[in-house]
Amino acid sequence: INRNKMNNKLIIMLSAKRCGSTAIFKIFQNNKFCKIAHKNQNIDNWEIQFWTMASKALKGNDYHLRSRLKECLPQLEIPKNLNKKKIFNLWDRIHRILGKTIFDKSPQYLGDMDALNLIYEYSKKNNVKIFCFIRNPLDAITSQHELWKNYTNERSLKIRERNWLKQYKNFEKFKSKLNILFFRYEDFVAQPNLNGKRLMNFCGIPFNKKDWNHIKPVSIGRYNSSLFYQIKNWEISAAMNLHIKKYKYLKNQSSNLFLSTKILMYSIKRYIPSNIKNFLKKQIKWIK
Repeated sequence: INRNKMNNKLIIMLSAKRCGSTAIFKIFQNNKFCKIAHKNQNIDNWEIQFWTMASKALKGNDYHLRSRLKECLPQLEIPKNLNKKKIFNLWDRIHRILGKTIFDKSPQYLGDMDALNLIYEYSKKNNVKIFCFIRNPLDAITSQHELWKNYTNERSLKIRERNWLKQYKNFEKFKSKLNILFFRYEDFVAQPNLNGKRLMNFCGIPFNKKDWNHIKPVSIGRYNSSLFYQIKNWEISAAMNLHIKKYKYLKNQSSNLFLSTKILMYSIKRYIPSNIKNFLKKQIKWIK
């Protein structure tokens, strides 16, 4: 059992929302050497959120963890009176059910220092590979707001700002403890094959080029091209401006006229209703 445990590998992606985690999830889901933590390996964009719910279970609230595991892995036996050792053993049992290499990701992790500390504790005696993505915060927060402003608790751009800054402050603390591979989304998608090989080598998984065909630059410059009134009038905090500079982003990255026009066209495309867009796709070749 101990020998099998040593062969287990947990791969975790850390990122805020709208930083490319869905695209990266598809890569690992398609890879035959890796599994995701669900009975259905073809499920779309699944997040087990194990470490966040486990940290809450250790504080006495284990309902969500038990419900989540019952939903995705009903054959998994969950012990009573969970403690840290039982939590770690529970993840080892997931490996025995699914396989030696499991990919896991959730934006919830980066916002929860207790979950990160639990991952760190588990990594001391287990094979854990962790990588992190960041995207231009202005583009990512714009994307969050445009997509989810009507059905999440983060309706204010200020709240989204604070959450974002908290997440990457947690990352700064966490990265001092472990070897974490770090990518800027924009750099990654500009050279997906080169960066893909680097990521797969880090994770110890063979690189398969066909798994990366869907990786393309998406919504770069979204902040500058947004048609939303709230985005246009967003007063970016001093703390966010410092964060942007720290990660070598610029507030205005769309000064090139051709690039700005192209981004604007993609932005306008996002606001076209799906039925109209489908009709236009058949009529106009430049709408992809």
